[in-house]
Amino acid sequence: LTYKLLELSSYSMMHDGLIEQVLPFMNYFAQQKNCQVGLSVLYEESILHLATVGQFIVYNDKYALPGTVLPAYCTAAGKLFLSQLDDETLETWVRSHNLVPYTANTIIDPDELLKQIRQTRERGYGIVISELYDFVACISIPVISQDNRVLGALNFSTKPEHFDTLNNEKFISDVTNTIRNAQFH
Repeated sequence: LTYKLLELSSYSMMHDGLIEQVLPFMNYFAQQKNCQVGLSVLYEESILHLATVGQFIVYNDKYALPGTVLPAYCTAAGKLFLSQLDDETLETWVRSHNLVPYTANTIIDPDELLKQIRQTRERGYGIVISELYDFVACISIPVISQDNRVLGALNFSTKPEHFDTLNNEKFISDVTNTIRNAQFH
């Protein structure tokens, strides 16, 4: 493989319709809350990271690179996407995957993970605190299409000690209403 492959993938990412539509909102919220905002999609059974803007959190930066594939069970976006599954499919998914701990806070008990994913379904957005990275808390809010499909997830990350700036009704409502009114396709 050569750098040509990287060039082609970069071109593809820069001309992705979802990224182009969502990027202004990502920049706005990253500046408003002084946080990192990422965009991800469901890719097979994992999370594919498409873009990141805003204040970078100190952790291994390779995970913030576009094209990074992350596990679904210990990411806020993953829990959000998993919450879209019906109960039977979700149960099968959780029980058939090897839940490996990335940190001391990673949920590896299938029953607890199912409980958290069902809570995500009720809330309408995903939350993780130090499950994939020790010093990162994240809220993942769905990007909804005009025909009510989940196109992707906006991931708002900060340090756990600042998580209350994101994990509150006003911020979540502001983001949700802004995204809903944007009419993505």
